[in-house]
Amino acid sequence: MPELILPVYSSRQCFNHCAFCTIPGATGGCYRKMPISRVFEIMCRLNEKYGTRVFSFVDETFEGKRMEQLADEINASGKTFFWHGETRFSPTLSTDVFNKIYQSGCRQIQFGLESYNQRVLDLMKKNTRVDWIDRNIHDCLNAGIPVHLFFMIGFPTETKEEALNTLAYTENVLNYSKQVCGVPYSTRGFTNFGLVMGSDVWNHPDKYGVSVMPKSQYEDLRLEVDYVSGTGLTLNEAKSLSDEHHIDFYMQEVINGSDTIDLPQRLHISEVTWILDSIHAVRYKGHLTKVKRRLTSLNPADRIWLDSKTSVVLVEPFAYFYNSEYHHVYAVSQLVYLKLARLLEADCSISLILDQGDLELTRAIEELLHYGLLNTNIDADYVMHDNGFQLVKSSFVKEVGRSKEGLRVLLSCATHRMCAVNDFSFALLSLFEKPITKNEVRDILKKEGLSTNEEQLNKLVDNCMKADILQLIR
Repeated sequence: MPELILPVYSSRQCFNHCAFCTIPGATGGCYRKMPISRVFEIMCRLNEKYGTRVFSFVDETFEGKRMEQLADEINASGKTFFWHGETRFSPTLSTDVFNKIYQSGCRQIQFGLESYNQRVLDLMKKNTRVDWIDRNIHDCLNAGIPVHLFFMIGFPTETKEEALNTLAYTENVLNYSKQVCGVPYSTRGFTNFGLVMGSDVWNHPDKYGVSVMPKSQYEDLRLEVDYVSGTGLTLNEAKSLSDEHHIDFYMQEVINGSDTIDLPQRLHISEVTWILDSIHAVRYKGHLTKVKRRLTSLNPADRIWLDSKTSVVLVEPFAYFYNSEYHHVYAVSQLVYLKLARLLEADCSISLILDQGDLELTRAIEELLHYGLLNTNIDADYVMHDNGFQLVKSSFVKEVGRSKEGLRVLLSCATHRMCAVNDFSFALLSLFEKPITKNEVRDILKKEGLSTNEEQLNKLVDNCMKADILQLIR
């Protein structure tokens, strides 16, 4: 049975009036809130009636102080509830508060970051300080609570440098969450700024240096309007920058070639999926590397089967495998899929698969096993790698652009992980197109008269393995 998640309101409206937002005008009335004791009572009644343990607070903003009060109620009751909600950055949120909130079952806090630039935050009327942002996110993650960061690109007068600063900051937060705090469920969501009727920017465009474009007669019901900004990113530049940094954009481009299509919804990672992962503490091994096994190294009598959390979607000409636990995706041709489906249906052993002599099929099965989309009798092998292991570049990698420092950004399309490398390191990765050890790489560089910096080579390999750009082979 799917996990039942029920929505709960603890307040209506919002006490802040951000320049881009229409909630104060659209919701009606003033900010009002329900006593926390009453909120907890509603949660208990829903639990008794429907058996649910998971609650989604749908308040426009759930005040930090009220989150703490709810945590006190839940902790005192001894009930096992899980919940998430959206709040604002605040100087009143502390390490002790976040620890208390985590203990009560909070498994995600959504923050309206919007920008990581104080000038832009002030223009937005966010009433937020960058130092609050840093402290709140640090304390939240160290308490074990994943964060989801909402932000936008291209608010009036925002420069490209400021937008890139926000993008870089959020990427660093996700890396810090996963690699340092051991919390792999943090996420971010962003798009380009949209000028919405009823917002302060729409009511007072001169204050923000924008000119509102008239709507055509066919757009009378459209709430978002086009605009021209006097300074900073244009509307098209903001949209382009957003697209360049959006994983879904690259996933579609990689899988579909030059034509982009909307992939089936089940291939996308929803925030609910991440919250449930956090609740159930899905396995994560941040300090170890998974070894990719060749079929020839496995027991010939072993069987393979489709993982219970893997689904397959056919979108001509590919078959997409997606695992809802790891959020890994891999594409094979439908011809390979049909061959594989017949083998799975017949419950064939690995020896019979190898007897097919089909190299493309064999390599596809090895990749699907590596990403947890297929299973076999032997548990996955995680190791601290050393120089004796062979490494190979993943076949499902794409260069997706340049960072603000001019580094090449590489994306693993299977796991959605990224890393940035300089031009020399990018060229060096070509040595890993076929299995090779680090010692063999050093020998090649020495033969070519190139000096080898041991620390830098190790860093390149480590970063590329963490991003699933390189794979260990046994």
